[in-house]
Amino acid sequence: MRITPSGDVGIGATGPESILELSKSLTADDDYSFMLNFKNPYATHFDWSIGPYINNNNAKFSIRGGADGFNNLYHFFTIHDNGNVGIGTTNPETLLTLGNHAYTNGTRDLLRFASFRHGEAFTIRNNDDESTGRLQFFWG
Repeated sequence: MRITPSGDVGIGATGPESILELSKSLTADDDYSFMLNFKNPYATHFDWSIGPYINNNNAKFSIRGGADGFNNLYHFFTIHDNGNVGIGTTNPETLLTLGNHAYTNGTRDLLRFASFRHGEAFTIRNNDDESTGRLQFFWG
């Protein structure tokens, strides 16, 4: 750890250029050792992890959580090194990718805007029927 005369702190950095700079080389795939971990001591509650990692030779930033230990956390939010953002997926293929959706009768909900006041929602759904492949919009 290094503290400069101006008060900047570096952990793993010899010449920090901001108030706090963390530095570590990530070279192995699925190396999560540079992430900040938030451990909940109660077994039935979520642990959280946030930070950069390497996957398939790509730098990514992720927010992960789960109730089964740090080795089994689910990726809730991922930013790929190309700028693509994924919610529910670790490999966003477009600017915004929503992944791992629950299938219901050959369809999956992509986006849902809930109304807590009336118990209804506006839903955009993908119909995965091989012959149609269409988007459906629902209210209710």
